[in-house]
Amino acid sequence: MFQQLGHFVITELQKELHKNGVSWKKWIIDYPMIFDEKDQQYLRSQSQYGYLLFGSLTAIFIYNSTGYIPVFGSYFNKGHVRKRKIVKSIVSPATWDLLENMKEWECQPPDVFAYAPDESDYFFCEAKGPGDKIRPKQEKYFRELERVSGKPVYTVTYKLAPFGKKQPGQVHKMV
Repeated sequence: MFQQLGHFVITELQKELHKNGVSWKKWIIDYPMIFDEKDQQYLRSQSQYGYLLFGSLTAIFIYNSTGYIPVFGSYFNKGHVRKRKIVKSIVSPATWDLLENMKEWECQPPDVFAYAPDESDYFFCEAKGPGDKIRPKQEKYFRELERVSGKPVYTVTYKLAPFGKKQPGQVHKMV
């Protein structure tokens, strides 16, 4: 399988803080180099459903542990012009073509593209939440991405803590 970059435990409370906007609103302030205005729009509309938590945490982890600048989430989305411009300027034309033609592979590129501040190096990283695994189509696509780019696709996995679970009917109040 792909090389593991990290494995983390999260709690139900952390998931709820993300859904309620407490976490990501702080991340936007603390990490402007990761989260731009488009990311804020996505987080505002998608976090209430629990989306973007693991990709966001992975981007923050990569930035703090490697110093590489993470481009997470929608870097392959045509609507995110800034992120596409960054990735396209760093990867080879063949790698860009593979990222552009992802639909042929019936899956999306890895969650995070991370690059050295001097743009001399980069890698990809897939975030997997509790119970989520790399699917066969992803594995095939990611292997091809490694082959074409000559760069690794890492994984970061998360599992839910056995402690700190909400009791039925319990609501955490945000202060």
